Amino acid sequence: DQIAPVIQAFENRTNLSRHHFTALIRERALSIDVAEKTLHRLILRYYYFGSTKIALVALPRGPKRTKRGREESGEKDHANGEIPDKTNNRRGRKNILSDELSPNNFVVTPDDVDDMLRCYKQLLRKGPTNKTIAHETYLSTFFQKSHPDTYRQYINKQISEPVTYRQFCYYING
Repeated sequence: DQIAPVIQAFENRTNLSRHHFTALIRERALSIDVAEKTLHRLILRYYYFGSTKIALVALPRGPKRTKRGREESGEKDHANGEIPDKTNNRRGRKNILSDELSPNNFVVTPDDVDDMLRCYKQLLRKGPTNKTIAHETYLSTFFQKSHPDTYRQYINKQISEPVTYRQFCYYING
């Protein structure tokens, strides 16, 4: 109904030129008080889907998204009193060894971040260092003291690296 007069006007090939095309859409949009862009999109959709009225039917909406682009399924679990498992929602690439070893389930706490910073600062006070050395030192000293069972499993190659180099750099830079 909204685009019918414009579609009839476009049957005349001279109206398909750039100037006439947009002018006709603009005039029709003003006469029915609709945004020009909306009318333009409807016309393009009409032609794209084979010039049928079915093409103008409203498309079904997809799943509702949150600000980060994820589906809202996690909130439903939380509303029922269930706490969703955070380890399955980890960001970043999966470790190559996680198929052979168990996946990295270690969750870094604020105390661990403080230990990382303390380790890095200690090494900087001693002289020039880099983050690779600081990461290795953190795992072998600070992490070993605060999480002996996890460190033992890591050394015995039962689990993958609990705090990766990337995580270490992320927390140091943050």
